[in-house]
Amino acid sequence: SCGFFAVFGCAHQTKEYLNDSNSEIRRETAKTCARKLVPCVKATNAGVNLVGARVYSPHTMMTDVLTKLLAVVVADPLAEIRLATLREFNTDFHKQLALSENIQMLFLAVNDPTHDVREVVLELLGHLSDENPAYILPFLREQLSHILHQIKHSSIAR
Repeated sequence: SCGFFAVFGCAHQTKEYLNDSNSEIRRETAKTCARKLVPCVKATNAGVNLVGARVYSPHTMMTDVLTKLLAVVVADPLAEIRLATLREFNTDFHKQLALSENIQMLFLAVNDPTHDVREVVLELLGHLSDENPAYILPFLREQLSHILHQIKHSSIAR
């Protein structure tokens, strides 16, 4: 089940450990928090009102933790951590990730210097387009056009 204490632990972990200098700690924190959020994300997707403290509700904390995880996807210095975090975003996260503020973070990740990260982000955006097509499909069309242009003007022999 999802409640205040389940999400509170995750919120504390992200604040405490996502900026740690040890890459192993950052990676495991991101993966653990994403996994701990799944029950809350599922409850929110099902329309369940998350019960908790009045000032800082589990839903607010869940949103904050998801935002911090997306910041890891965009800004962590190690590609393996960015990739590991992205891979934790299974279908349970799609409704939450398809919100415009979260999509914006994923749009930034499309410019990642690492091919594998870009590939996973584009695949995720493709899946999210079922949830929010009006917001995502124009971006994906633009990306496809850009990729085709690069291929057309590349110096690689065909």
